[in-house]
Amino acid sequence: MAVTRIALFIIFILPALAQDSFTPQITVQAFKPKGFRIYLPGDAKIKFLRIQVELNSTVHKYRLDEFVFHETKGYWVFEKPDIKLRIDDVIRYDIFLCTKNSIITDPSDDSNRQFFCNGYVKADTFNVTNLDERNELPPVYNRECLSEFRLTKVPNGEVCAGDVLLEEHFDDLLNPELWEVQHYIPMDHPEHPFVSYQNIDSGTVYVSGGSLNIQAMIQTELQGYNQESLYKGSLDLYSGCTGRVCAMHAMGPMILPPIVSGRVRSRVPFKYGTIHIRAKMPIGDWIYPEMLLEPLANKYGSMFYSSGAFKIAMARGNRNLNDTKYNSKVLQGRPILNSKCKRVFDYYKKQRTDNSSWGDDFHIYSLTWQPGLIQLSIDGTPWVTYTPGSSGLRSWLPKACRQDWYTLLAGPKIAPFDQHFYLSLGVAVGGTFEFPDNVVASYGKPWKNSDSRAARDFWNARLDWLPTWTQPVLSVDYVKIVAI
Repeated sequence: MAVTRIALFIIFILPALAQDSFTPQITVQAFKPKGFRIYLPGDAKIKFLRIQVELNSTVHKYRLDEFVFHETKGYWVFEKPDIKLRIDDVIRYDIFLCTKNSIITDPSDDSNRQFFCNGYVKADTFNVTNLDERNELPPVYNRECLSEFRLTKVPNGEVCAGDVLLEEHFDDLLNPELWEVQHYIPMDHPEHPFVSYQNIDSGTVYVSGGSLNIQAMIQTELQGYNQESLYKGSLDLYSGCTGRVCAMHAMGPMILPPIVSGRVRSRVPFKYGTIHIRAKMPIGDWIYPEMLLEPLANKYGSMFYSSGAFKIAMARGNRNLNDTKYNSKVLQGRPILNSKCKRVFDYYKKQRTDNSSWGDDFHIYSLTWQPGLIQLSIDGTPWVTYTPGSSGLRSWLPKACRQDWYTLLAGPKIAPFDQHFYLSLGVAVGGTFEFPDNVVASYGKPWKNSDSRAARDFWNARLDWLPTWTQPVLSVDYVKIVAI
């Protein structure tokens, strides 16, 4: 919810013009154990609203006066999640709705800003007779847009430019209506990380301190597992499994994934738009974050990222590597057209110049995705733009990479990014993709990417890399996806 406080506003509500006359449906909800919400459906004519609330509670009295300048998922919403209400409490509210033909006088002094509004005024009282379970408002897409020019598509309905498709600040428990916590063994993952993604109570995915935290942990530290389990045991994730591979047995050189990690997938697929993620990267040898766009349907094939993926932002967790292009000071973001051509976009990097790592602080990682370009920004500043060549994005691929699936990309120039994608967030470790064999830490790289014993060799070197895991967590402060 976007709510802005300003010191003083003077508002003049003028009679609504005939073409703007309307009576919005205002709904008030009181929640248990705490919180309340006042909302009304979005309307292209509304410019902003001011709401004044007087709450006469059996415990406290509140007076609130705030402005709401943006819709949230197709609604104008005023919400206070931390105020506790009881039966028989009374909410008195006044709502001032300013319509799109408002006249705004905006002097430089913010303390004396004036608005002359054609609009609507509503004063009413709500008596709390019951407390409901807090629910998410379903997105409202089918409505009149102020502008006919819009690019973003969603599977069901239409969206207007500027609509917020998803906004999550992680102030409470992870919302299962917006996110699915992954629970599977990624043996079909093109990067073959040495992890299993598990939805468990011991903390791979949790909300704390206003952030979503996704953490990599040691499998042998979980109840029922020990050193012998990795070499001779089984891992059964059938209960609640969300992927293709739900169980495995250790056999020969293949041990169980030595790392248990977390991954979440958004339930808001879309085509074209802008993503903003404020996050802090993990720190620790051979760890890397996953902030990905992944395809909803495999339009161009299912193997080796044939239908595309986009790494919005990625900085490896190693503070010290012999090849400085791959350490924690270097940010990368790139499309993946096929994992067999994985190094095509590697030369686009943004390196810190102050000797700090990207995981030392929060940054805003943004992606703008249009039919003719994909642009990445850091803290509001664009740093790389990918545009199609004469034959589309596939023009970037060397001839050695142009296999059978290459001809499938003969659609729009932005292909394979011409379909619905969803956002995934997670933490991966090791694997055969992000750490070339020629990179060396102070103790060397423990495994070879092409070796069937890669996960075993990685695990056997744990006394070298585990002490560097000072921050094996991807912390996400907020996620926002906006239609364009």
